[in-house]
Amino acid sequence: MPAAKEPGRTNIFVDKEGKPIPFGAPSLETLVPLMWSEGVVNRGLPVTWMARVMAENPARIFGLYPRKGVVRVGADADLTIWDPAPLWTIQQKQHLGIAGFTPYEGWAARGRPWMTLLRGQVLLNGGNLEQKPGTGRFLPRTSPMAPLGGAVR
Repeated sequence: MPAAKEPGRTNIFVDKEGKPIPFGAPSLETLVPLMWSEGVVNRGLPVTWMARVMAENPARIFGLYPRKGVVRVGADADLTIWDPAPLWTIQQKQHLGIAGFTPYEGWAARGRPWMTLLRGQVLLNGGNLEQKPGTGRFLPRTSPMAPLGGAVR
C-alpha cells in the first residue's frame, strides 16, 4: 500500500500492526505482458527469447529444470496460450494485488494471456481466472544449472 511506504514513517519496514511491508514495486501482474509488448512487439526480440528468459532460465537457476521451463515428455504441462492482438492500457484497478498502485499506470500494452494450464489443468480461461485454492504444490529442487545465453532462434 502506498501509505505504508511514504517517507517520514517511524519504521518503513513494518506497518502499525507490526506486519512486514514488502520491498520493491508491484510488477508481477505486468511482467509477462510487458515482456511481450516491449520485448517481442516493440523491440523485435524472438518469442523463443521470451520463453528462455521467462521459463527455461528461471527453471534452470532454481533447480527445477527439466521438470519446469520446457515443453517435452516428462515435464509438467504448464503452458500459457498468448493472444498477441489486444491493445490495452495498464491500470491499477485491473490488478489483484494489494499494493494499491502500479508503476506502469497508463502504459500502453499489446497482447494478453488467453489460457493458462498448470499440470494440464486450466487456471485461466479466456481471461477468466478459474484457479481454485490449493492448486500449489511443493517442488523439491535439484542443483541449479547455468542459464542459457547467446542467440535465440
